[in-house]
Amino acid sequence: MIIPYISVKLFSGRSRESKESFALAVRQAAIDILGADGQYVTVAMQDVEPAVWKDQVYTAEIVDNPHLILRHNAIVSPAGMKKDD
Repeated sequence: MIIPYISVKLFSGRSRESKESFALAVRQAAIDILGADGQYVTVAMQDVEPAVWKDQVYTAEIVDNPHLILRHNAIVSPAGMKKDD
């Protein structure tokens, strides 16, 4: 059985409706691509303030964990933060 827990972090400010639409699309992708049973797919979304994105997300979760990242814009992070900024 496939029971995915999908965690998404994004800049704050999006509507609940847009986040729910995104979560439904991600859930459907887990069903279609991974073969997961929809009743066991969990999608969590966490708003992150842009002011703390670099330290809390970009550096701590992206740069420091390259073995976990499957898709990443390796040249520049949000707001023009280069990898070595």
